[in-house]
Amino acid sequence: MPIESARPRHGKRVKHKDPVSTLRASHPRAVAQTAQNSQEEINRLRDVIDQLQRDRRDGERQTSDDFTFTAELRWKINQLEKEKLDFTSKNNEEVSQYEVQVARLRAQVERGEAQRQTMEYNVAVVKRDAAVERRNAEEKMNDLRNDNRRLDGVCVCVCFTDVQSPDVYLCKY
Repeated sequence: MPIESARPRHGKRVKHKDPVSTLRASHPRAVAQTAQNSQEEINRLRDVIDQLQRDRRDGERQTSDDFTFTAELRWKINQLEKEKLDFTSKNNEEVSQYEVQVARLRAQVERGEAQRQTMEYNVAVVKRDAAVERRNAEEKMNDLRNDNRRLDGVCVCVCFTDVQSPDVYLCKY
């Protein structure tokens, strides 16, 4: 018969009455008085033994139930921790891969930026050179127009009196 009727806390076993104190109630002198008393005493002891065995089985069942329940909880906790570790590991791998991709993309952006700056410089140089050439071409065109205007009224006649030295005459119309 348990002293505590509530379930044990923190893995403590249920405390039972000391079987020796139960047996002390049957003093040897009282057992020897009569045969009827001895039969009653035997029956009483059998009942006590049966009760103690039932209590022991109940205690074992409770202890094994507690142990099984605790073991199941520990197993579930271990499984959850293992899953958490797996998820953390996978997450870390993904983060690492993303960081590598980010570094690669940054390097590409920086290369693209350097190419853009180089192209802008080349465009600026080409524009400058084109502007210089355009100015030179415009100056030449102006010079040629001026020469054309000056020479519009002049006719050039070449006379070949002597083959070695032709005579060039300018005449105006």
